[in-house]
Amino acid sequence: VTVPSGLPCGPLKVVGGDDVPIGPGVRCYTKLELIGGSTLTIVGKVTIYITDTLKVTGGGGVNTGVDPTDLSILVTSNKNIVYSGSNDFYGSIYAPDSNVEVTGGGQFYGAAVGKEIKFSGGSSAHFDLALQDKVINVVDGYKLFTWRAS
Repeated sequence: VTVPSGLPCGPLKVVGGDDVPIGPGVRCYTKLELIGGSTLTIVGKVTIYITDTLKVTGGGGVNTGVDPTDLSILVTSNKNIVYSGSNDFYGSIYAPDSNVEVTGGGQFYGAAVGKEIKFSGGSSAHFDLALQDKVINVVDGYKLFTWRAS
């Protein structure tokens, strides 16, 4: 994964239950942290590049708007991705070099690619077939033709 040339990139940390709406377009964050019930509300089609870490804890949420096709998160680092809490996630995460951990009861609606993906504490994944071509298009030359959970 390569961040598009010229795309500005900086940290985003949201705390204390605040909500940050993100409109259509492409964004880049070095670190994206949502803590203590804070949310990132996706409005329209959004692609987010993350060059370091993604951490959602304490009941935070990303794209609570229930359309997994609206959000694509592309991670360029090998840092662990942590999504912990009761809020659901709707979207796709492409992080081939990162471990992805979803815990705390929140459900994951969409698709994910990671070095290792782990669901625990009542969390589980629900693959959205609408994302079948979208996620795989990130990896040129590959096409999803089967799905297996282990």
